[in-house]
Amino acid sequence: MIIGDFAYDRVPVVTGLRPNLETEELKAMCSACSPALIGTLMFLVGISPEANTVEEAFGGKVPKDVDRLWVDADTMRQSYEQLSNTTKEDVDVVMSGCPFKTIYEIQEVVEQLGDDKVKEGVKFIIHTDRVTYVLAEHMGLVDRIVDAGALLTTDTCEYCMPIENMYGPDTVIAADSMKMRRLVAGEGKPTWRYGTLTDCVNAAITGKFRPTHWN
Repeated sequence: MIIGDFAYDRVPVVTGLRPNLETEELKAMCSACSPALIGTLMFLVGISPEANTVEEAFGGKVPKDVDRLWVDADTMRQSYEQLSNTTKEDVDVVMSGCPFKTIYEIQEVVEQLGDDKVKEGVKFIIHTDRVTYVLAEHMGLVDRIVDAGALLTTDTCEYCMPIENMYGPDTVIAADSMKMRRLVAGEGKPTWRYGTLTDCVNAAITGKFRPTHWN
């Protein structure tokens, strides 16, 4: 989100990342930029094939007037806290999977649910693509999710749903997707609590959103 808001209509060059980031980590970071970043390109120094160095990312030489942004823990915390637009603990809906869950992320959801059940009256909706759904079904993960009282959808997410018709402004939604929160929230729509996957799974089980990150 921070990178997307800063770069907006430009191509950002991001440095300081570990070179061995997992696919899920890269997906999460890039998707967090997409609601604000108009373009579809960003260079991750030491990761992107065209950007082994900062100079290479800029085509051989860094411009003297290039805009720079240092992202520290305080910057991230402020951005993180802005994503919740209500302080209510009681949640009605929990959503996860925008962008779609990979098979490893679906496994993580199942592991965190364990033998617990989704609290009665709370909806827990998880999104993935059809191919991954079939694989999860074959592995028995879909049955685990259904048995827990959650729902795994295919090829859709809240951005494609008429949220304002499905849920009123008094509805509280907990999500671990910054992209979902930025794209779907608005006047007359449900309010949001933003947190980690663990926060969201716990909210689905208990009906209470109690953030653990930075608390």
